[in-house]
Amino acid sequence: MANRVKIKRNKLLRFRLISLMYLIFIILAVIQIPTDWLTKTPRVVRYLQSAESNYQDASLATIANNFDGIFRELKLKLNYQEMDGQLPAPFSYNLVDQFFLKESKGAELFSLLVKLKEWHNLLPENDPSRKLFLELFEEDLTQGLKEENPEKWIEWRWQHVPATFAVSLMEELRLRLKLLSGMESQNDAEAKKKNLSLSSSFNEMVAGEETDFLINGDSILSVDVRLNDLPVNEFELAENHLRFRPLSAGNYTISIQGTTSKKEIQIRVKPRAVYNPPQRNIRVGYRYLPMVQYIDTDLKGLKLTCSTDPEASLNIGEKTIRFCPNKSGWCRINLLKDGRIFLSDSFLIKELPEPVITVAEAGNNRISIERLAKLGKLNLQIMHPSFQDGTFKCIGFALRLVGKKPIELESKNSEIQLNEELLTGKTHLIVHAISYQAGKGKYLFPNPIIIQLL
Repeated sequence: MANRVKIKRNKLLRFRLISLMYLIFIILAVIQIPTDWLTKTPRVVRYLQSAESNYQDASLATIANNFDGIFRELKLKLNYQEMDGQLPAPFSYNLVDQFFLKESKGAELFSLLVKLKEWHNLLPENDPSRKLFLELFEEDLTQGLKEENPEKWIEWRWQHVPATFAVSLMEELRLRLKLLSGMESQNDAEAKKKNLSLSSSFNEMVAGEETDFLINGDSILSVDVRLNDLPVNEFELAENHLRFRPLSAGNYTISIQGTTSKKEIQIRVKPRAVYNPPQRNIRVGYRYLPMVQYIDTDLKGLKLTCSTDPEASLNIGEKTIRFCPNKSGWCRINLLKDGRIFLSDSFLIKELPEPVITVAEAGNNRISIERLAKLGKLNLQIMHPSFQDGTFKCIGFALRLVGKKPIELESKNSEIQLNEELLTGKTHLIVHAISYQAGKGKYLFPNPIIIQLL
């Protein structure tokens, strides 16, 4: 048996060509992986969606907050579905061009990158965060960021970009910011031990929420918490953490002075919303009918106002608010703490629908004189299938007995007493001028009810 096989030169070249083609296909497959994998890989998704506020520098926290705000506006513009990550028009670029080019959101995003570049310029040459920034934003720097040319960068990054790719690019930018936040900005181990560290799981909160900021690395000399540049006392200081519970909406700045350094972090606090059952997306009320809403927090010391309906009746109970609107349309209510907004929410107030009015015992608006005389009264019933019994109350009506010697009677409630003498010789009953009350509102039913007597 031969120890080797001789291959012809042309076949050898063919095998090498095939191997080279396989290598090329593998390279092409790698470099063409779409950035959409960022939103499809479970571990990456969990990291992107995790609450993050452990920025070593307050500038990074501010940039991240503003970036998240632009990203939320983009998703709203594209009608992005958070649950399944779907877009109505994933390959259309019209809305992306309108958002970043015509609505100047691209310029806002570019200004954030410029601030990030300025932050990086202040770091030492050998700082790991400085090196990481240059690696992460290498292409952006060559496409206008270095010379701070927004037109060049916006055209390169966002012009004619499909919607699905725009979302992926924003996810990628968010990932870069998170990578920068995780990089230590100290290059001296001893200085790092003494450096004051302030971290939490939130950089955006809702009024009334509570969170703990972990403090380590230094002794605390003083703490200053400000809301819109005004000092507030909405925190408790313990040995190794700061418990923060904002009572108003606005931009909070927390400054902690240590023996060797000072740290500052900014928290954006949004107004609280009314508790909303998951089956209802829009809170709906009706004019003149009282509404009771549950608020999952302590309401002591708060004031309830309605900016769109100053005459509305407003009351605060234990974890509940009760108000009765006098106007239809959108009604905005605010809970105030020392004049600052704690809760703000809107309700759609509709006009009360017309109820159904019937005469008891008169099926199909027909009843015998003998039966009516036996009952001894005519009783009106007012109801609506969408409201509880007792919502509508009859406060008066008129009754005309038609036939021989017509008679006109009036009632101040829902009943009129009748007897055989009054009904003798009558052929019809006409119930009209029906007035009823629902909540604080009084109404007049426009149509008469005609009852045939048998």
